[in-house]
Parts: sequence; structure tokens; C-alpha cells
Amino acid sequence: MKRSFYYLLASIFLSVSVQAQKTLIYESDELRIYDTYISEKSIDNLFPTFYKEGLLYVSGDDSRYYNLYYAPIDGEREKISISTRFRLGGTAIKGNEIYFSGLANKEFNYSKNLTVYKGLLEKNKVTKIKPLKFCKYQYMYAHPSLSPSGEKMVIVTNERERTHLLELKQNEKGVWEKAGVIYITHPSFDIINPTYYNEDTIYFASNYSNTGKVENVVIEPEADSIKVVDVIWEPTSYNIYRIEKINGVWHVPKLVPELSSDFDDLGVLFTNESEGYLTTYRFDDIDNIYYFEIR
Repeated sequence: MKRSFYYLLASIFLSVSVQAQKTLIYESDELRIYDTYISEKSIDNLFPTFYKEGLLYVSGDDSRYYNLYYAPIDGEREKISISTRFRLGGTAIKGNEIYFSGLANKEFNYSKNLTVYKGLLEKNKVTKIKPLKFCKYQYMYAHPSLSPSGEKMVIVTNERERTHLLELKQNEKGVWEKAGVIYITHPSFDIINPTYYNEDTIYFASNYSNTGKVENVVIEPEADSIKVVDVIWEPTSYNIYRIEKINGVWHVPKLVPELSSDFDDLGVLFTNESEGYLTTYRFDDIDNIYYFEIR
């Protein structure tokens, strides 16, 4: 598979991070899961991103709000200064540019949607925060993730009234523009936390279910009968999916069974072809970041 300088850095990071995995907590024929230097020290941690000599992630461990932290492998975690309005999920980093989700500036239907913002991260503080230009306050935009080259970004949005993965590219002026829809899910289901494995492969979490179980049916009276307006399918726990672009076309997502469970599995960050970080609820009844090895 194609690799980049990003993955060379990740390989160096892996050689250090494996030494930081101290405890094997789960093993099967397909998978090993370890405690990490993050999960051993705190709880309620989610959505890691590579940054400097460690990980940038959000945590609700010591506050009623989720906060943004940087945790070097060989040191204590450091809190990133940013308003609570913007601590709403994973981040993406490109140099000192940081992309993240936050509440929109305007209300729509008496509430505020999420919007993707860009800021500068320097000395553990995020400044110069501005929304990406194409974002509209009437819709939701969230979960930004950069490709290994840094030339593409994927986000989750409901701009077409259906939740979908949208890919972005930077133009010659460095402005992010829409490049195309990657995948549209059924209205009953969610997509969260997409991450690139390479330029043509994306992993994400979804509560999609193919069991055919109906949770609710929305109807309206119509003359002497009723009209079915919508069918709400019963979601499952969040599982990990992979979607690939082959010959220039994004194909149907596939469940990754070795990384999925009966509990909420909320995202993965790969360090190489078979190892990386898994955000999951499957241990200790709370979200946390663990290290995995696919066997």
C-alpha cells in the first residue's frame, strides 16, 4: 500500500509506543489489546491524533466538560487551552494548523449545529479560530481528519439532509473546498470519527445495522388511510468500518469484525498495517484509548 512521510513518522512513533504498552488486557485469535500510557493513567479518553512525540486527544476524565490534551509518551499530559465551545470531538493537525468541531456562530431551529473550525496551535493554546468558509450554519459539519499527505480532509456532514462522508481538497490559495461525497448512510444511522489509513482508505465508526429491525414508524393520516412518512431502523452499537477507493471510485463500506465488538467501538488510528490505537467502550464501562495488534 502507498506510504508517505506521515507513515515514516508513525513507524518511528510505533517503535517507541510499543514499549509504552505495559499490560495485555485482551487476546483472541484475531486481536490483542493493550493498556496504553493514556488508559493506565486516566479514563474517558477519545479520538487520538498523532502530534509531536505523542497523541492529541479529548478527555472528560477530570471535568464536567471534555478537554483537549497532548500526552507525550515519556511524560505527563498537558492541557490545551481552548474554549469549551470547541471541545467537541477529534482533531486534525497540519503543521501548527489544527482543525476541530465546534458550535456554529448562528442558531438554526433554536439550536446550534456543529461546524469545522481552523485554528493555530502554539504553546498549548489554540488561537485565530475561524470556521471553514464552505460551512453553512443550517447544517452539521464535524469529525475532521487529514490524509497522510495532508492534501485531503474527510469530514462528516448532513448538508444533503443525509449524514455522509465528504472529502475536501485545498486549492492553490490553501482554502479547503469540497471534492466529493464518499459515502451516504441511511437516515437512521450515524457516522463518527473517520480516519485515513492511506489516501484511498478510510476507517470510521457507525451504528449501522443490517438486521432489519424497525424501531419506529412515522405515519400521517391521509383521507381514509395512513401514509408511512418514515421508517426508523433500530441501530446497533458503534462498530468499525472500512471504505476504499478502487479505480477512482469509493466502494461500499465493509465491517471490520476483528476491531468491532458488542460494545461501542468509536474509531481507530493506525500506526502500521496491523497496529494502532482503538477508542472503545468495551473495558471498564467507559470510553478509553487502547493499543491493538491485529494477528
